[in-house]
Amino acid sequence: MLSRVTPSVLAPLSTPTSAATFPAAVGNGLTMAIISLGPCSMLAPHYHPRASNYVVAVTGTTVTHFIEENGARLVTNTLTPGKMTIFPQASLHTMVNTGEWPLAMTSPLFLHCPNPSSQGLVMPRRLTCFPEGCENAQLVSALANEDQGTHNVANGLFNLPSDLVSVALGYSGQVNQSANAIPGVGTGSIAGTKECLEACKMNGTYVRREFQA
Repeated sequence: MLSRVTPSVLAPLSTPTSAATFPAAVGNGLTMAIISLGPCSMLAPHYHPRASNYVVAVTGTTVTHFIEENGARLVTNTLTPGKMTIFPQASLHTMVNTGEWPLAMTSPLFLHCPNPSSQGLVMPRRLTCFPEGCENAQLVSALANEDQGTHNVANGLFNLPSDLVSVALGYSGQVNQSANAIPGVGTGSIAGTKECLEACKMNGTYVRREFQA
């Protein structure tokens, strides 16, 4: 069912079936979860210290990124329905629901949306063109451990002594301000880039898909 809603982000809809929430998982080496990302929303960069992570897209378009260690290359994948990616154990990774739409045409100044509902909307070149379906993305996530652990990197970093964090960030004078702006652990998905949010807003109201239980 489709319904129009005001711009928002959608937090993950399910609790992972891990040893902590589903005792039957103990000894079976697996955690499962359904991830639901609202338009433009993302999962904060994090890693799982005790598990590799397999993610399969069900709906929407989700771009994933991971890096395994210092000096390793950044690996980026675009997941559309039926496609899967793997985040190796302890790799730093993130994912974002982009909802991107193929561009109809370009010019030195503008990109045009091919979606008829845009009614000739012309968007600045710096924005991605989105269809009316700036909609939710749903994915299935499987982790190879019933006690996978999760560490949100930004939250962990700013829990260290602020003077040391300032040095690590090139003597930034905004450490406390940055720390206060970071969403708390357990808040689910977070708002993505301002560019994506602005593009969806310019192209009309978001369309949310109501997921079936």
